[in-house]
Amino acid sequence: MALALTAVLAGTLVSAPIATAAPAGDYRLFAEHAWWSATWQTKDKTFVWVAEQQLDMWIPPKESDDWLWRRKLTGNRKWLVGTEEEAKAAGVDVEGGWPTGEWRAAYGDWWAKENGREPAPQTGSWQWPTQEFQASLPQDVDGLYARLREDTKDRGETPDLEMLVYVNDALRSGQVGPQLTAKLFQVLDRVAGVSKVPGVANADGRKGTAYTASGQNHRQQIIIDPATGEFLGDRIVNSDGTETTLTGIVTKSGVDIGER
Repeated sequence: MALALTAVLAGTLVSAPIATAAPAGDYRLFAEHAWWSATWQTKDKTFVWVAEQQLDMWIPPKESDDWLWRRKLTGNRKWLVGTEEEAKAAGVDVEGGWPTGEWRAAYGDWWAKENGREPAPQTGSWQWPTQEFQASLPQDVDGLYARLREDTKDRGETPDLEMLVYVNDALRSGQVGPQLTAKLFQVLDRVAGVSKVPGVANADGRKGTAYTASGQNHRQQIIIDPATGEFLGDRIVNSDGTETTLTGIVTKSGVDIGER
């Protein structure tokens, strides 16, 4: 038996206690209310469900200060294939698969302790856009488009879809500020395979405009507030209309670490 998660979850998270701390009130909270799907295959049956989760990350102004991450499952599930009763009777671990708890580490280096080392600066990427990585990006929209197109070349199902995926990855890191966010949406405005769909609700029921790109068996969306340009969450819908990912994002600035 194997549990396959559609959400991007890399390994088991561990904490590394660090003495440093940013001044009170200087943190930014990135709160993600998520519904993510999981698949469990037994010998005779496949089970698919969507589990509700809450992920809160406190990001300091200096990457070398403490970061804090809290993750929990609410226990709410929506069944897509099979039922709760059938799954439990078959021995399916409906609570497993996602790490839950609290982790605190400098640089957001959650895996340092597991790897037997001190937390260290992270390698910047679209998936983890450090301050250094963001500073390396072109400041103009034309240059940013060219950089994103080059970095997504030969990746994913189609180049246009992958550009949207990379933008979504960057925004879901919680590290991208409003200026770069606005430029990334201007980049997506120029991508032929990306369209805009109005009236799409995020996991909290807040409606916005969804930048949308399609793959062979699904379409992926980034939901924004059209009035403010605020990132509201993301959504993945299979070709049969099944929703496998839906999130709602709330950001707050000027909070204490751990304050919600």
